[in-house]
Amino acid sequence: MSRDSLPLIKNLNKNLLVPYYLISCYLYYKEDKAVLLDSEFDLVCQRLLDEWDDIVHWHKELINKDDLIAGTGYAIKNYPDRVKYAAHSFYHKYGRRGINAVTI
Repeated sequence: MSRDSLPLIKNLNKNLLVPYYLISCYLYYKEDKAVLLDSEFDLVCQRLLDEWDDIVHWHKELINKDDLIAGTGYAIKNYPDRVKYAAHSFYHKYGRRGINAVTI
């Protein structure tokens, strides 16, 4: 699957950064699957930090700013079902077939 098929993170609506982050973390830490390259995940974290005060999303409280600074989502233990279902759908559409998971 081409990287071009993944919506560009730099152009992504700031409020969609929350689900991108949570979906990526869920897949990586709970399912051992990666959908974002390290650099893409880092950009999501950086944009979340930079735009934090302007972001409005009902799952924002699941995200810890210290984790964003560290570039991780390991500390998230409980994901809402909505995030889990979205993650599986996202992976089905954008999954990195044939590429091993990378450390994020």
